[in-house]
Amino acid sequence: MSDPWHDFRLDPHVRPLQYSLTLRIDTKNNVFNGSVEMEVIAHKEVDYFVVHCGDNLTITDTRVYINGTGDQLSIKQFLHYKPFEYFVIQLANKSASKTYRLSFDFTSKIEINTNIGLYKASQSIGNTTTGVITTQFEPTRARNVFPCFDEPVFKSQFDLTLIHESVMNTTLTNMPTIDIHADTPASGWTTTTYKRTDPMSTYLLAIIVSDYVCHNASAQGHDYDIKVCSNHEVVSKLGYATQIAAKPLTMYEEYLGVKYSLPKLDLVAIPNFAGGMENWGLVITNEKSLLWTPDEYTSAN
Repeated sequence: MSDPWHDFRLDPHVRPLQYSLTLRIDTKNNVFNGSVEMEVIAHKEVDYFVVHCGDNLTITDTRVYINGTGDQLSIKQFLHYKPFEYFVIQLANKSASKTYRLSFDFTSKIEINTNIGLYKASQSIGNTTTGVITTQFEPTRARNVFPCFDEPVFKSQFDLTLIHESVMNTTLTNMPTIDIHADTPASGWTTTTYKRTDPMSTYLLAIIVSDYVCHNASAQGHDYDIKVCSNHEVVSKLGYATQIAAKPLTMYEEYLGVKYSLPKLDLVAIPNFAGGMENWGLVITNEKSLLWTPDEYTSAN
């Protein structure tokens, strides 16, 4: 039998159930680091665990535990197999079919205007240069930000915590905020925790770290919140989106007979974003698709 990292697809007998992901995002130095703990279930004996890991990501520590008992397993070796962007953990001994916890610490750079992975969207307006941290994980770029099972067939729940500069006071992800701690872990930093997601693919996870302004666009009768968000410099153009954002959801709910299932929906305008991305609960789009004023955009343009 060939080595498992020579297969282009991950082993379907080892599946993720839940991720606990913490990211510390430093926008001044354009770096991030973090940790992720995955709960995975192995439906067979295992002597390897194989996950996706982008070439840009540096793994600084790896541990494997048996879920429930907390027993740590001995690891024989690691391998970063770059042709398929795999990080391979070879155990010292075969282990039985059961649930495990894979734990990783990692670090990487924040790229500028790449529209890939986690990056900074930078834009000059007059004499001011603004920057917002955003993500584009479709089709297979979640692996650029954290080790994961980065195939859409693997659906998991995500617990996310962001550590960010306090001046970046608008942070968004797929689910609502549940906890904010100022000056944690240090002065000038904030730790924000979010509600656990429903099971979803890695490519739908999304993150915004910004000083953006958000306007409420919720409609009467909806039991979820809708917001539209943009840079301070263009916030005056959010009016139209604020007025109509709820209408398509209402139309689809009535037409399909299915209620929108998440507690919120944010629509965020990002400069120079490549089209739009249907992240669950956090739709990211370019500014021209969300911002509108009658004197600037007409049927002719």
